[in-house]
Amino acid sequence: MEKLNANANVAVSVVDSEQEHHNVEPVSKWLPGYWKRFPFIGAFALACIAALACIALGVLVGSNGVSTSTWPQRIAPNVVLSMINAMSSLALTVAVSEGVAIAWWRHAMQGSTVAQLHHQWQLSSGLVTLLNSVLYQRATSTFMAPDRPKTLASVGIGAQDFPMTGYVVSNTSFGAQTSCACFMIGDSFTPVVNTWETSNGFFSSYNELFRFSQQDLLHRSVVFEYCNGVCYARMEAIGFEIDCVDKTNHTDIAIPAITAYNAEADASAWTDLPIFNSSFALEYASESTNYSQIILDLQYFQSDDPYNPKSDTCPGTVFTKQCSLRPAIVSYPLKVSNFTNEHIINGVSLGTQISLNDDPDMNKNVPPPKYDATLRQAEGYSVMRYLYPQDTHTIRSLTALGGIANALSQFLSSSAAITYEADGSWSLKQVGTLAQTMMYGPPNMGSCDCSFRNEALDSIIASINQLTFLVATGMLDTTGFKGLPRGKQAFPSPLPEASVIAVDSNTTTSFRALPDQAVQLTDAVHYRTHYIYAGLSFGITILCILLVIPSFWQYGELGRRVTLGPVEIASAFGAPILVDNTRAEARKENIDTLIKHIGDRKIVYGFVDVDGDGQVDDHQEMHLQGTRQPGLPTSPGLTSPRFQSPMMSPALSQTGSQTSTVQKRRSVRLAMGAPEHVRPASQIFPQSSPRVGEVKE
Repeated sequence: MEKLNANANVAVSVVDSEQEHHNVEPVSKWLPGYWKRFPFIGAFALACIAALACIALGVLVGSNGVSTSTWPQRIAPNVVLSMINAMSSLALTVAVSEGVAIAWWRHAMQGSTVAQLHHQWQLSSGLVTLLNSVLYQRATSTFMAPDRPKTLASVGIGAQDFPMTGYVVSNTSFGAQTSCACFMIGDSFTPVVNTWETSNGFFSSYNELFRFSQQDLLHRSVVFEYCNGVCYARMEAIGFEIDCVDKTNHTDIAIPAITAYNAEADASAWTDLPIFNSSFALEYASESTNYSQIILDLQYFQSDDPYNPKSDTCPGTVFTKQCSLRPAIVSYPLKVSNFTNEHIINGVSLGTQISLNDDPDMNKNVPPPKYDATLRQAEGYSVMRYLYPQDTHTIRSLTALGGIANALSQFLSSSAAITYEADGSWSLKQVGTLAQTMMYGPPNMGSCDCSFRNEALDSIIASINQLTFLVATGMLDTTGFKGLPRGKQAFPSPLPEASVIAVDSNTTTSFRALPDQAVQLTDAVHYRTHYIYAGLSFGITILCILLVIPSFWQYGELGRRVTLGPVEIASAFGAPILVDNTRAEARKENIDTLIKHIGDRKIVYGFVDVDGDGQVDDHQEMHLQGTRQPGLPTSPGLTSPRFQSPMMSPALSQTGSQTSTVQKRRSVRLAMGAPEHVRPASQIFPQSSPRVGEVKE
């Protein structure tokens, strides 16, 4: 039974003991306690956030500088970070929801205002934005760099004996003919010389002669493919052992010439004084040497002060080098370039593997390797064994070294000389390109302070090695390869052979396993971590955890699990819509039981007719008063409204041919009610929503 407490002026419910005993279930137990009410879900969510933050930091640290070829593509760092951020946001939402619910109910238990409780509720959606996903995305980026070296097995093909390269056209000693007219280059050797002179050391399409594989060479079905990127390998083929003898002489080249000129002595003393010279000669086999060889003579002058030219005195050093080029099998360091990009030229060049730190893009122009007197070759090259070609100076005979000597002489022979003039100046005469490219210093016109670089010998030896490498590979009949795989196919056993097209004397060579293991480098995308953004992301995540933890303070004071669900809060405030007078157990404090008993009730938000006591009127119908306004449709079931629509003006209500009887009515309000007692606002205001003040209580 309901009674009004006169002192408190509030309605209270009084139930006798018999009714309580028979009709009301016992109230759910209120069981506070820090272990009983431990927020396992919220704690687990916070632990997940911390673990995910550590995982994200580990991904950023672990991916820094790592290539995409080694990092799993399906879980790229940015993808992992996005997933972690999404899961962290979800876990943070769960933790905040439980923490704010505990704090909200604790404040309600201790006494609080409605405004304070509303502010507490707003925190449940505002704190999540602290986890900034942009920082995670900015914490990782990519850059291009050579991939980690990959070790491969390799095969290649090249001549193992010197083919015939020309004809002997004079029986005079080659050394006495600086123009090398005693030999003629053969037709089959001419394309090799042309390629050598115009390629600048890079031989396109020669990558066809080399294949690489990650499998064991002894496996019969091993598949050798083209290099994927840049591959460094070694190949043994014909070449030269280069043994040089050095002499130096410090002198003043100007004083003797000027003295002889003033004394009107022999003109050769001041005319065409050599300051640079490079030449080649062929030395035939003799009793002392049972092999033919090529002799290189190199001489150049370096002034003591090339940047302060003078005409009356030119002190400096004369360097003289004589090198014997003995035929041998040489181990060449190869650089095979083979990219899938059609705009990149693929081919082969000679050169040792360089440091990745010095050449990150593998395209850096590097100087030629230096000559090593101990190796008797350039650095990175090695002499394996000697060969013994037997060239003769018989006219019309074939020659193996004669065509090579002719090519070297035509391309690398060069000279520079100065002459003292009557006006006290010096004139310069140069022949060939090598002398011009090796000269350095400011324009010393009219002076004798001309200087040449020490790299002249290194440059000449590099060109010699390039030519002999082309002799070993450029004279192969690639169209006649037998069984050479063109794609990802197994090499046959034995390995394919090819013919060496020489001058009237062909030989055969075959593919062979290259010594040592090749190294493959490929330009690949690498990940880079920006630790400033990574630190900010990690710090913000930890800050979110620290901000959520206080909301769980003294959670043990609560005697049951709580949420901020609308039904639970409405039940706590005693909302009439949640009260079922026919079911006493509906007042039970367990929200799950409450939903079980009243969850099937239908509700609609709209206009509700009420009587004078504030109860829903089951018998009266809402109607529109006055004549229907043109253009305003009549809603079904609303033919006799009991109030004047805010859309109707007083003037319109007093005119027209149809007027309804005005029935007594208390008020119309927006409220919750059963569907049979509620009218949607669209039936009352069909054209627009009501304005403030048009709906009266």
